[in-house]
Amino acid sequence: MVSRRALIGISALVWLWAGYSVLRIGVAEYSPFVGPVAFALTALVFAPFFAMFQKLARKNRVRISNMPTERNNPLTFFTVRSYVIIAFMMTLGIVLRSIPAVPRFFIAFFYVGLGSALFLAGVSYVMYLVRFRRYAEADTRAAF
Repeated sequence: MVSRRALIGISALVWLWAGYSVLRIGVAEYSPFVGPVAFALTALVFAPFFAMFQKLARKNRVRISNMPTERNNPLTFFTVRSYVIIAFMMTLGIVLRSIPAVPRFFIAFFYVGLGSALFLAGVSYVMYLVRFRRYAEADTRAAF
């Protein structure tokens, strides 16, 4: 059993690791395609994923702050629904990279945009962790 603060820390590590992993794959494919088109497409992928992940991270931080007990199972840093979504996204990513018809250009800009958004969501967990007491008090009064 771990504290709520530890759950935030676990979440931070998972989001940072996921973001880094996806970003690393995209960056490895990116160099032949560097240019305005790739940058624009990366930004188009990044923007909606960034907004979505920030909202999801905020909702999850509030959920953790409002857990009824201080000590919780370490796996409760995500909901069951989140685990299902992650499994689906990982499977889709593996399948996409394994299909020869999917252009490397797509993998490059899509993964860099997605990985950057994931990584920044992890950074938001780290910022929350640093100021945990202040944010957790506000979140216990926040609505989902």
